[in-house]
Amino acid sequence: MEIWFKQSQATLLKVFGLIAVFSIAHANESAREVDLWHSLMTDEVRDIPAFQLPKRNERLPNVLLFGDSISSDYFPFVAQALRGKVNLYRMPPKSDWDSSTFVPYLTELTSTMAPAWEFKWDVIHFNFGLHDMKRYNTLGKKDTVNGSMQVGYNDYAQNLTKSLQWLKTNSPDTKLIFATTTPVPVGEPRRRTADSIGLNDLAREILADSPDISINDLYSFTLAHHEEWQLKPHNVHYNESGSRAQGEAVARAILQALSGLN
Repeated sequence: MEIWFKQSQATLLKVFGLIAVFSIAHANESAREVDLWHSLMTDEVRDIPAFQLPKRNERLPNVLLFGDSISSDYFPFVAQALRGKVNLYRMPPKSDWDSSTFVPYLTELTSTMAPAWEFKWDVIHFNFGLHDMKRYNTLGKKDTVNGSMQVGYNDYAQNLTKSLQWLKTNSPDTKLIFATTTPVPVGEPRRRTADSIGLNDLAREILADSPDISINDLYSFTLAHHEEWQLKPHNVHYNESGSRAQGEAVARAILQALSGLN
């Protein structure tokens, strides 16, 4: 009996020792993942809840959301609608998110997080446009009359095409969703209303060659309620009701994409 007890005690100590080692290793891996994630962003946004790492559930699909400040506003409502259904990640920002930054940012994200991430994206929901259409004159002042776009139509088309090529090459099994750019109201000081229409039309034309990529038409969805949802006159942002509705629309698009993968 005494020998059995000592053997059992030794076995339990080994088990507890292995559990402790595993727990320490897991904690170290988690800390490393957080450090790598934080290295992708500036100090100004490091503590913003939208850009924090989710507590990943290995049994859930992984979803990446990329977009401008409009998406920052609706992200909490996407997260709320998808809680317990997906692991939702928000691309860490560094500067203006125009069409020229998408591939460099996604490339950096992929290479930086490679030591900590073994999973692949099930869905990527992405958008760019609002920063592309900002207009400045030769003095660097905002000017919707004589100013040039930050990224012109031809460059936007090339950037979107390159983005689609990158995604198809590096995430061939990922379901892709492109969100149209939300409306620009008349009188907005840095953008023309016509450019939000023009860039969206251009994007749709390019995406027509990629029928496997879904389009989440946030432009049309938002335009129907623009006066009700607008944060203030001549501003591209939205009140809580608008951001909530947009977030829920994004969540629906993501769930629909995931249903097609099953």
